[in-house]
Amino acid sequence: MSDIGTMVPSPGSTPTTIRRDYVEEALLQLRELVPPFFSGLWETEVASGAPADTIVRLARERQADLIVMGTHGCTGLSHVLLGSVAEKVAREAPCPVLIIRYRTDTA
Repeated sequence: MSDIGTMVPSPGSTPTTIRRDYVEEALLQLRELVPPFFSGLWETEVASGAPADTIVRLARERQADLIVMGTHGCTGLSHVLLGSVAEKVAREAPCPVLIIRYRTDTA
């Protein structure tokens, strides 16, 4: 579902539904991440579903050569309770997976 309705009341009138296309916004943000000088082939796609399963399914359908994804690098109890999307993708993907750890501290 790409449109999500939100009720916004106007002064002195009945509420109005405003629709916003989150899929287009997400695609635009993804496209802006690619430097303008990059000349290789790449695709962006927004899909819904369980994250790891959806990424693996799309990689199979698209016959992907590589999956690049970020991770927060959780370990310990939080990893056991929540699982790791990156770990599951790495185990089940039909192609190599490059996982980049997101770090909040600066060196």
